[in-house]
Amino acid sequence: MKATKLFFAVFYLVFPLFLYGQNTNSQWYQVFNKTVTKNGKWLYFVKYYENGKQEGVLQNGSTLKMMVFENPNNVYLDDKVFILRNNDNTVFIRNLKKQEELQFQNISDFTYDPDTGNTILTTPGKDISIVDNTGSIRYKSTAIEKTVIAKGNLWIRKKNVISLLNLKNLKEKIITDNFQIWTVLKETVSPEEKLIKLLLKKDSIFLTRFYDFDGHLQLEKNLPSVIANYPIYNFASSHLTASKQPFKEQLKNIDTLEVWSSQDMGLKPKIMKYKAQAYTDLILDLNTGKQYDNPYIFGATRSSLIFGNNVILDFYDLENDDFMEEITPPTFRLRDIKSGKTIFSVDRIDGQYFHVAKKFNQLFYFKNKDWWMYDYDKRKAVNLTVDLGTNFYQFNRLNEKVTIAISRLFLSKDNKKVFLTDENDIWKYDLTTNKAIRLTHSVDKHISYRILNNSFNEPVQRLAGTKSSEIDENFLLLDISKDDGSAQALAVYRDQKIDIIEALNANTISQLVYSENAVTYVTENGNEPYVLKLYNFNSKKKSTVYLSNKEIFEPSLFPRTKVHFWKGKDEESNYCSVVLPPDYNTSKKYPVIVRIYENEAKGYKDFVYPSYYNQNGFNRSLFAMNGYIILLPRIIYKQNEPGQSALSGIETAISKMASIYNIDLNRIGIIGHSFGGFEVNYLVSHSNIFKAAISGASISDITASYFSMNQNSLRPDIYRYTDQSFRFTGSFYDIKDVYYETNPIFHADKINTPLLLWAGKEDYHVNWNQSVSMFIALQSLKKDSKLLLFPKEVHVLLKKENQKEATIRFIQWFDYYLKDYKRPPWFN
Repeated sequence: MKATKLFFAVFYLVFPLFLYGQNTNSQWYQVFNKTVTKNGKWLYFVKYYENGKQEGVLQNGSTLKMMVFENPNNVYLDDKVFILRNNDNTVFIRNLKKQEELQFQNISDFTYDPDTGNTILTTPGKDISIVDNTGSIRYKSTAIEKTVIAKGNLWIRKKNVISLLNLKNLKEKIITDNFQIWTVLKETVSPEEKLIKLLLKKDSIFLTRFYDFDGHLQLEKNLPSVIANYPIYNFASSHLTASKQPFKEQLKNIDTLEVWSSQDMGLKPKIMKYKAQAYTDLILDLNTGKQYDNPYIFGATRSSLIFGNNVILDFYDLENDDFMEEITPPTFRLRDIKSGKTIFSVDRIDGQYFHVAKKFNQLFYFKNKDWWMYDYDKRKAVNLTVDLGTNFYQFNRLNEKVTIAISRLFLSKDNKKVFLTDENDIWKYDLTTNKAIRLTHSVDKHISYRILNNSFNEPVQRLAGTKSSEIDENFLLLDISKDDGSAQALAVYRDQKIDIIEALNANTISQLVYSENAVTYVTENGNEPYVLKLYNFNSKKKSTVYLSNKEIFEPSLFPRTKVHFWKGKDEESNYCSVVLPPDYNTSKKYPVIVRIYENEAKGYKDFVYPSYYNQNGFNRSLFAMNGYIILLPRIIYKQNEPGQSALSGIETAISKMASIYNIDLNRIGIIGHSFGGFEVNYLVSHSNIFKAAISGASISDITASYFSMNQNSLRPDIYRYTDQSFRFTGSFYDIKDVYYETNPIFHADKINTPLLLWAGKEDYHVNWNQSVSMFIALQSLKKDSKLLLFPKEVHVLLKKENQKEATIRFIQWFDYYLKDYKRPPWFN
């Protein structure tokens, strides 16, 4: 291992040559914001180039000077030090105070201890070295199996010994030797309890040991040999849960007769999948030695130990599945661990949000139209929002039969308050006083506040998607957005005041990274590449720290994005975005491509650089630079009229934009993917305004989709029509005429537009055979159509070569039909 020390004085002399000597001017790149220091002085981001190259950038937020690192991997950054490991296994340690840099070769991983300033370096051969902030190697050891920093100490496990190394004085304490006779089955570090927990096995002997962070043995317990039958282990406070999946192997390669029953809760494959994932548990109280069985309960799909390990939480995900809702509303039940009896249950809750408090025996769930809290100690459920006089629920699309929470619930760090989101505002509810106050006050019913803070806690054990989301009650980052997606703002709530960071405008604001005193974020819009900005919470000053792609972005040579608003007959506001060719000439007529999918108009807030590598084969900037005007409409939907709503919206958008721009109404193409692909299929079967069309990964036969099992979800696709984009008010048997009228394949005989269909041959989100069905219909009718099937691709194209292939062929398709270009060879 070799260390090299460099000084900033030298670095800044050579850096400009390094930066500008690279071939970056021919490559567009995206900016990924990663981290910012507590004082806001330093920030780090990564530039992802289109050719796959990556550069890590450490930047001074005040001087804006940058340091670039090729092929970055993991990093650490605080006010004093920056550490980066690249993909060549070189580690750079930069002292931000002294402006010195160290380099170490052949390092596969590193860990930094901010309390002592030591860095633990690990080689691919599992040797470790500890380097202090001067670059001196203070400690070495070989053949390490695991290391964990624990309150100023380093827990080191080798094959034959466990030791604790004091990271301040580097004195090592042997915890146990002759360790090779033991097998470590489970090793858990609990910062909250300040304990390191081990489950050990020797022959038929099972032993658990708890050590504190100073290496003192706190608990040692021999365990019953029965846990040998349980291969999965988890520590939960003073309990050990030993688990097994009794049906996993039994059902793995089952090849026998299947019996499906209409009385089943869900389709048989889904039931069997849940059963294969089911657990049975042996729960051991390590203090008392008592054992509790948690047997498999038919229908229970997820189980967790909560409330001081006194209660088992069971979820029944299939109990209420009638296939009509996108997110199945589960039932949950609480069982006493000792008696096994159910002590509380709730039917049909919102399956998206469920929160278990860490510090109190409370859980939170959303049912019907309200947030509820269940207090285990009081054995009482309380409706938190019923008396607040506002709505905390929303409908999924236009489905008024089902209500879901507007946003997740957040807990304060002391778990004594919760933050709730209504249609427009944020509320703080005090669980001690049972009083709520509104923190924000939207003055426009179309403008809403949403909390952006990160969640700090891990999911409850074995309960996927369930988090106890703790945030600082005196610090809220807030998104402020218009409900039509046309504008966005950013604000911070601190010290009972709201400060606007970014005013409401036509930018996308994303990639927020924050520390105690600063936040960095990225803004962009259709006419401006990604801009990295820094805001200091104390000084309330905002600065632009990095303008991306300035080496290549020339506004006069780039497509111009514009947006136009209007009000319809019912006074409802709508808008459409337009992307113009760089050399747009008002005296020339231009062919048009309409890109459709619900609300494409909001895309004017996004920067899109020209590229042949697109997951859906379409790049609006590339096509605009090829001489097309691109229309991005917003569709306002009516119940039971997804196709007709799209047609009406498209016709209005074309008419409005044709009155402003030189659109050739005889040369209009349309392209859509997924639900947008369905809309294309419908539009060309109900209108002749399009001269060419492209439909990707689309639904063409609604009834075939409705009555089929989705291979990904193992559910019927019924919910797509009753609770998703199609916005139907009933089942197929309730409104057969609506299903018939909307089904594109039933009207394929009316299609006169040349239609290019495409799909990935492993797409089971929208089954790729849907595209095949439409092609067969058109081929049987001798209609002009082509079908592209990409092997080993899913709902979008993930392989670079296929992305480029699709983009080129899509350009050729439109060029031939809209520009009268030469017929491409693949047409034949």
